[in-house]
Parts: sequence; structure tokens; C-alpha cells
Amino acid sequence: MDDRQIQLLQRMANGQWVSGSGLARELGMSRAAIWKRLQMLEGLGLRVHALRGRGYRLAQPLELLSELAFSPDLSDMAARLPRFLLMSTESTNQFLLDREDPQGICLAEHQTAGRGRRGRAWHSPFGRNIYLSIAWTYAGWPPELPALGLAMGIAVASSLREAGFEVGLKWPNDLYLGGGKLGGMLIEQKGEATGACRLVAGLGLNWAMPDDVELDQRWASLKAAPGRLPARNAVAARLINAMVTTLAELESCGLAARLAQFDALHVFHGLPVQVSDGQTRHQGVAQGIDEFGRLCLQTETGEMRLAVGDLSLRGA
Repeated sequence: MDDRQIQLLQRMANGQWVSGSGLARELGMSRAAIWKRLQMLEGLGLRVHALRGRGYRLAQPLELLSELAFSPDLSDMAARLPRFLLMSTESTNQFLLDREDPQGICLAEHQTAGRGRRGRAWHSPFGRNIYLSIAWTYAGWPPELPALGLAMGIAVASSLREAGFEVGLKWPNDLYLGGGKLGGMLIEQKGEATGACRLVAGLGLNWAMPDDVELDQRWASLKAAPGRLPARNAVAARLINAMVTTLAELESCGLAARLAQFDALHVFHGLPVQVSDGQTRHQGVAQGIDEFGRLCLQTETGEMRLAVGDLSLRGA
């Protein structure tokens, strides 16, 4: 998007009618150029209504992410980090991986190639959800690093529960609400084993996913939960605070206290499950996790401890 496209989107975000001539005058463009740019919005999945005598409007208003809107809600630690707000990007994780800043926060309205665990694509409609990544660097490779993704999932789920949402967690770090997947995390690491550890932790969360979206699994969105939908910027700030706090905890005090909260959040705790890597499948009862975030699975032949890796957990 260029500056004029962004200005057009900001002008129409409230969902009110605006005349084509007024838009052309404000943006210094012809009516034909305005129409062409409105078609670009349609290409992003934003439906535009047109009516003779009234002009144009978005079928659904947008709450665009803006630094002014969410920065007052950030913790002091998070507010000190560089922040990047993008209209569209390949993926927020990839943006930070390419920049190689020691620390930073990236939020995007839209991803063209968002990704989740196990190489899966992450559906990223424009302006409806939260696509967030945080870059962090440690002087060395912390021993508890394998449990970081799980600890961050716990922190995010706990934060959303404090906001009034009955969010649960599916090992290792998928967020669930009402039986559907609300969000997920992906941590990608860079660095030599004997040097600094730089990682990017990404989170995708469904804030107001369009109702007509069809995915390969049942999904959930905050807007469908009982009660008033919180502001998108406020949710983004809450998620940033939870993730930054956990990243700092890994180095300062460890993750034991955070991991101890897992059983109360796990949607499959004490239930029969199957865990698979696509080739090998294990069945048993999910009991809990150890200090490294490994799932303790009680099977017919005894207890197994399964590391996160590329494993997928499902109800048996």
C-alpha cells in the first residue's frame, strides 16, 4: 500500500458514507483513481458499498491498529521496545527475522503468507484479527528454552481470562475458546549454539474473524464470545504485555511458576488423547507437563514424556 491507499482506508474505516468527489478532493486524485483504489480494498476482502448520491462506505467498520491507540496500555517494559505497524506484510515473524534487530514488536493488519506450526498457512484477513510478533535476544541459549512457547501460551491464555474470556490451552500452545481454535503461536530461533540466541515469537489471534471463513478445523473468535467485544488495540496491548513479560521471565526468574498454571488451562487435562507426528501415533491420558514443557502421557505401558517438536495432539 502507498500513502494514498492508506489515507483512503483510514478515511473510510468508520463505515460512514463518504462522497467520491469528497475523497477525490481530499486525496488530490481523480474519481477514476479513487474507484480503482476502492477495488484494491475489495481485493483485500473488504466489501465496499456504493450508492448514487451518497458515495461509498465499508460494509463493516474497521478498528485499525494505531500506535496512539494502544501505546498507553503497554507496560513500561513493552513500551521501550521498537514497534512496527504494517498495513500488509508477508508475515510478522518474517519481517522481524529479516531485520535482525535484537528486540522489537511487529503488528500487521494483513499477512500474505502467515504461517503456523508444522508449516501450516495462517489465514490472515485484513483488519479482523491480530497478527503479532516479538523479537528477543538472549546472551546464550537458556536451558528452559524448549518450554518458552508453552509458557507464552499460558501467559496469553491467562491474560485473556483476566479480561473475561473462558480461554483454554491445548498443548503445546494453541488457544481455545468454546471448543474452537482461537489462536496459536510460532517461535522461530536463530543463532549459533555457542553464541547469542535470537528468536521471534509470533501470535495469531482471531478477534473478529468473518463468519463466512471456512478452515480445515473448527475455529473461534472473540467477537462470538458473550459480552462486549473489547477494542482491538486494547487486546493487542494485553497480548504484547503478556508475551514480553514471559520473554523476560525466562532470563530473570525462570518459567517454573508460569508452567505450574498449565493443568488448570489445558482443555485435555485428564482426558484420553492421541499424539502424532504424522507417522507415529501415541494414545493415552494427558496428565500434565514437566519442567521442560514435555507432555506427560499415561499409556497402557506406562508414562511417556513427549517434547513439543512437530507433534500434534487431538482428543482420542
